[in-house]
Amino acid sequence: MDSKTGLSRLLHTMVPFMVMAAMQKGILLLLSSRGYAGSDLASLLAFLPSAGVAAALFRVRTYDPPPPEEESVGPLVPRSNRICLLHTLAATAAMIGVMFAVSALMHGQATPYELPASAGTVTVLTVLSLCLIHPVIEEALFRGAFYGELRRMSPLFAILAQAVMFAIVHDTVDGMIYALTAGVILGILAERSGRLWPPILAHILINARSLVCVTLLADHGTARRVLDGVLLFLGIAAFAAVMVWREREGNDEL
Repeated sequence: MDSKTGLSRLLHTMVPFMVMAAMQKGILLLLSSRGYAGSDLASLLAFLPSAGVAAALFRVRTYDPPPPEEESVGPLVPRSNRICLLHTLAATAAMIGVMFAVSALMHGQATPYELPASAGTVTVLTVLSLCLIHPVIEEALFRGAFYGELRRMSPLFAILAQAVMFAIVHDTVDGMIYALTAGVILGILAERSGRLWPPILAHILINARSLVCVTLLADHGTARRVLDGVLLFLGIAAFAAVMVWREREGNDEL
C-alpha cells in the first residue's frame, strides 16, 4: 500500500468522524440552550443525525483501493459462533474490570459500589437507547466502518485509532478514559472474532449491566456485587476455555 492510499484511507475515516463529532456536540449545545440537555431524547436527537451523516459520508470513497493481491493486511477471518461468544464474555468481564480501575483512578476507590447511584425512572426510550440503538450504531461505525478501513493499514494502529475516536465522542473525563480502554477491548474483540456481532453483544451487555446497577439495584450493593461477580466469573471461565481450546487445537488464531 503506497502512502497516497494510506492518506486517502485516513481521510476516508477521519472526515466522517470529525463531522459526526462536531455535529453531535453542536446539536447538544443547541438543545442545552433550549433546556433539553441531559435527556434520552436529546441524546438521540444529537446522536442519530450525526451518525447518519457520518455513515453517508463514509460510503463516498475518494480513492481507488488496490486489488486484493496487493493488500498488505489480510481480511478479517470470521470465527465460529462458539469462539465468538467466549471472546464476547471475556471482553465484557474485561470492561467491568476497566470500570473498577477508572473508579479507583478518579475517585480513589477500588470499586464503584460506594459511589452515589443515580436511581431514576427507566423509560422504554432509555432501554432502547442504551441497550440497542447506541450499541448497534456505534459498533457499526467504530468497530465496523472506521476500524475496518484503518485496519487495512495496520490492525494495531486501527485498534488504537478507533479507540481514541470513540473516547472523543464522550463528554466526561471518566467517560473518556473508560471509553478509550473499552474501545481497545472492543477493537481487539472485533479482530479476534472477525465478526461485528460480538462487539455489539458485549456493548449491549455492559450497557445493560450499568443500567440495571444504577436503577433496579441502585440501593442493593450486595446484589450489584453478585451481578458483577457472575459476569466476571463467566468472563474468566470463557477466557480460560479459549486458552484450553487453543492449546488442544494448536491454533493461535482462536
